[in-house]
Amino acid sequence: MKRIRIICLLLALLLTGMALFSCGKGEEDEKNETKETDSAQTGTVRESDTAKETEEETVWYEPQRAKGKNYGGDDFTILTFPSDSTIYWSDSDFSATEITGDTIGDAVVQRNEYVSDLLGISLVIVPAANLGDITPVSNSVLSGRDDYQLAFQTTQSAFSLATNEKLIELHTMEDLQLDAPWWDQNSLTDLSILNQNYVLFGDIGVMYRKTIGVMLFNKEILDEHIEMPNPYLLVANREWTVEKLIDMAQGAYVDANADTVANEGDIFGLVYQGDGFPIAMMGSGVQFVSKDRDDEPYLSFNDERTIEVIDLLAEVFFDTSVARSSSSYDRPLSAGHAAEFESGRALFDSSELHHVIVARSMQQNFGVLPQPLFDEKQTSYYHCINPHVASTMVVPASNLDLSRTAIVADALSAAGKNFLDEAFYEITLQGRSVRDEESRISIEIAVNTVRYDIGYLSDWDISQVMMDMANRRSTDFVSVYRNNESTFQSKLEKTVEEYEYLAD
Repeated sequence: MKRIRIICLLLALLLTGMALFSCGKGEEDEKNETKETDSAQTGTVRESDTAKETEEETVWYEPQRAKGKNYGGDDFTILTFPSDSTIYWSDSDFSATEITGDTIGDAVVQRNEYVSDLLGISLVIVPAANLGDITPVSNSVLSGRDDYQLAFQTTQSAFSLATNEKLIELHTMEDLQLDAPWWDQNSLTDLSILNQNYVLFGDIGVMYRKTIGVMLFNKEILDEHIEMPNPYLLVANREWTVEKLIDMAQGAYVDANADTVANEGDIFGLVYQGDGFPIAMMGSGVQFVSKDRDDEPYLSFNDERTIEVIDLLAEVFFDTSVARSSSSYDRPLSAGHAAEFESGRALFDSSELHHVIVARSMQQNFGVLPQPLFDEKQTSYYHCINPHVASTMVVPASNLDLSRTAIVADALSAAGKNFLDEAFYEITLQGRSVRDEESRISIEIAVNTVRYDIGYLSDWDISQVMMDMANRRSTDFVSVYRNNESTFQSKLEKTVEEYEYLAD
């Protein structure tokens, strides 16, 4: 049962200036927020097991349509990411089968057993052989076999399947509660095209959250520079901006080996890999693709604002005397940005939430920050997931029982909110390094301000081109855009044409 420390958390939010979390949303963000619905439609709020503990109350989510359902032990098959533990992005949302003491794995077992008992259903987990492989779903649909009732794909693979008529449009699943709090409403709004949705994120899994781009900082290096501001206070006061990142990163460089040359023996202000740059662009409010009133996407980043953002970010990301990348073509970090940070040789690491889990073993203390605002006028923080590894739910077009699939998917996602959510926060905050409430708040900011930019997450080449630009440390955006615009546009138009066809 999930415990939500509502009063304690709210106090922490208030004490750290977290009014910004609500004030930081623009008008469109406010309009798109999930509205509370009747508990009979979305879930049930139960009294706490220890009702006298006024600081806690227990919230239990359960879909109304799941009540009274029993499928008599029928199999329900889910295609997941690979289960090979040697692959870093192997499945961690479904494949655990027994309690072992692993925080996420144990929560998965509890969630799966709960749903199996609730619906009288046998969950059959089938791991794919390769990450992002669309072949199993494609073959199932082409052969007319209902091999998988649900499947999990990378976002790029999911869009490829959708445009090749291999997926079910989610609004056609009448029993799927798309407005429920266990589904990410931002993903529905941002990833629709012509009011159609084929991919969905939510509490059904936490793997995609591990790919959210954040900033890690070394507390001990920061303490050595007493003139530097407390970054947590900057976040609380809405002053955590790119300019502050630049100032602090530049001030942190130390010629540790005293050879008068900036190299890997030194302490840098920032380490990252190439996709950290476009993620920082999105954090600064750049939208690669926007949508018009008809929900049709269009390229929207060929403007002066994008050039302004690139020029400012380049002052720190591309300055090799201050920052180093592990994927740049010239002077890359041989050890990788994560290893460099964990060895105590960088103040900041532009990374993803999964690095928080890995870095728990490092000797020095570190904290977690959201992506910086472009400036103090920016109305919201923005974050992004990784299109190459984030796990999104899809429904294969060969599915023969959409009602049952909808009910099971809702039950899994609601139960994920009960079991997986707290496990996710626990594992990202465990260990010697990240135990402070401010890091929890930063993680919650990141999780709750994901902008699912179709241009970056689809298979239209934008993410790869921008990463390549960063790896070359190029600020010549005008030339980059001119050389690739026709490819971007043609792929976008092809997708829209396919969605128009699917809507008929």
